[in-house]
Amino acid sequence: MPEGLTGIEQGGRMELARLTTHRGKVRLHAVVQTDETERALRQAAREAADVERVLLTGSLPRHLDRLHQADGVDMLFVEVNLEDGGDMAALDALVAHAASKPVIVTSRSTSVEALRLLVRMPLADYLPQPLRHDDLVTVLKTARHRPGIPRDGDRKPATVFSFIRPSGGLGATSTAIQVAWELAHSGTKKEKPSVCLVDLDFQASNCAIYLDLEPTFDLLEIARFPQRLDAGLLRAMTAQHGSGIGVLAAPNQLVNHDMVTSDVIGTVLSAVCDQHDYVVIDLPLAWAQWVPTVLSGSDVIYLISRLSYPAVRQTRQLLLSLSNAGLGGIPISIVANRHPKQFWQRGLSRREAERAIGRNVDFILPDEERLVLEAVNRGVPIHEVKRNSGMEKAVRKMVRESLKRLAPEDTVSTAIARR
Repeated sequence: MPEGLTGIEQGGRMELARLTTHRGKVRLHAVVQTDETERALRQAAREAADVERVLLTGSLPRHLDRLHQADGVDMLFVEVNLEDGGDMAALDALVAHAASKPVIVTSRSTSVEALRLLVRMPLADYLPQPLRHDDLVTVLKTARHRPGIPRDGDRKPATVFSFIRPSGGLGATSTAIQVAWELAHSGTKKEKPSVCLVDLDFQASNCAIYLDLEPTFDLLEIARFPQRLDAGLLRAMTAQHGSGIGVLAAPNQLVNHDMVTSDVIGTVLSAVCDQHDYVVIDLPLAWAQWVPTVLSGSDVIYLISRLSYPAVRQTRQLLLSLSNAGLGGIPISIVANRHPKQFWQRGLSRREAERAIGRNVDFILPDEERLVLEAVNRGVPIHEVKRNSGMEKAVRKMVRESLKRLAPEDTVSTAIARR
């Protein structure tokens, strides 16, 4: 792509300072570096209808002076390389000069170090690449009014699914991924819900690893600057999987869970819930002071266990501990995972387990360890390895039953309709 000004009409070359009359339209000045970004911005601007654009192609440092001198600008959109020192210095200068004008940033690079720099900048929004058309249209329509992207006022609050387990190795994370996939592919063909999988195990985060994603959620930085967590930064720190699931996960690090306060966790989850229809939370095995806050705010809680003597005893102990902590009334569903089909491989029966635990086992998921392991090795949900497997059908039934318990049957049918 040749560098230069593509203009607001059919490629006409005009000086930016002369383009001052726009009859009520939003004047957008943009610097783009790739053909893909230019096409995406043109399409979004056409759909936004009231946006008049000036497109500059090339690097931000090359066009920085022209942006500083432009008159009548309502909004700035820039594509940068977050790993390039020149681009970041130019972006810092642009934001400082823009004053009250909203600045929207997009980039293909999303390293934790680069995102730390964005946290400190008063950006209106950040859009990771590849650009999603709907997000870009929404940003163009709303960024001039206030920083961040407001959630539609008529959208229902997010439904929160949380996962706990009495011990490790029970398949809680892989089940959480499959639940997130089921939720992301519910609804109609035209209207798919937005789903975010949140991994709150900072020491042994596996959600991003299981989906072959790079975790970019810098929780410690957010803990230092919680006021900067807006819709744009949240999207920047959320990895997008090709299956349609957003994954908010921090790189594994030796961090005491209690170093992060309940207020910070609440701020993060509130921001996530404000931008998604469903939120799936994978909680750590280790207890933290903010876990009760998360559980109390959850609509559905899956306690993942197995029908084995050790797992049943640990499940009973966990339920007792939750009750002693004042959480006896939270909506827990016990899920017996990896239940073998063969008679000679059976451990405890469902009835025996229920007697030992002192309450019903709500759902049983089949033992399809080879399928789950292949999905993990490929970094995909199990649907992409084998469609309509026993595990997929069982999780789908579990999700549907859980949603039915939350709402009347006549309002749930649309929410759980398959494509």
